[in-house]
Amino acid sequence: MKLKQRLQQWSFFKDFGLVDKGVLQPACHHYVHFLRSTVAFEPVEVGMAAILPCFWIYKQVGDYIFKSHNGSGNPYQRWIATYGGGEFAISVQRAIDICDNVASKSTPEIKNRMTVAFVAASRLEYEYRNAAYHLTKW
Repeated sequence: MKLKQRLQQWSFFKDFGLVDKGVLQPACHHYVHFLRSTVAFEPVEVGMAAILPCFWIYKQVGDYIFKSHNGSGNPYQRWIATYGGGEFAISVQRAIDICDNVASKSTPEIKNRMTVAFVAASRLEYEYRNAAYHLTKW
């Protein structure tokens, strides 16, 4: 099944009977607003670099879980099947290659801003996952 179709069919909220989306918690709020403001107000190259960690880190986490916790009894099996393994990896590598290509044609100033955005987004991705693990709320 193609990745796009799998993503469209997979609905965590539906599968687990969740109706209330709840309140946007601090780490998610900060991460989403960082991405929105970066994409809105920075050059496109910087926006690309800011979004890249989301895909890349999902791939790393998905690969780890795929290798170590993959099993039919796992309630997150469909998530694992979507983000772990080869099909998603191809999409992530393509995004990395596109970003690298854009960076290779950018000025040193833009490359630096891309790096700063990539590192900030990576930190926010960590905070997002850490907050989910610890159930951090306002």
